[in-house]
Amino acid sequence: MRTLSAIVMIVNMSRGPSELILTDDGLPSMFRSADTASLAGQADTVRWSALQLFMLIVGAVLGGVDIKLRNDLDLGALIASIALLASLVPALWLTAKNPQRTWYRGRAAAESLRTLSWKYAVRAEPLRRHRRGGERAAAARHVEHPARPP
Repeated sequence: MRTLSAIVMIVNMSRGPSELILTDDGLPSMFRSADTASLAGQADTVRWSALQLFMLIVGAVLGGVDIKLRNDLDLGALIASIALLASLVPALWLTAKNPQRTWYRGRAAAESLRTLSWKYAVRAEPLRRHRRGGERAAAARHVEHPARPP
């Protein structure tokens, strides 16, 4: 899944309404890094989960098929057992690497950066341009080092 490539906003500027277009290229490089990490984590999660699901379905289907060989060996049960055991490989990989964490953390970081970029572009709080320099410096300090709750 790909994120939206552009955000189009109509901003009410002092000289009248103005169109502002934010594309992924116009966002900070940290956004692109977080977005790339998120997409890689998503691709790994989907790929390994699909492989595990495929092996489980093969095991379940072949477990119900009765294929007898000449030496009285049930080939369906043998392949089903192998497929079910092989389905542990993707499960263990997903548990060990946890690409879903990378997916979610990358997505959260990318969306936070997109939101901050949008706030900066439209001069929203806490990035609003104040008339007095002291308030502007205080707002900048708030963004860099937000107060921690007691």
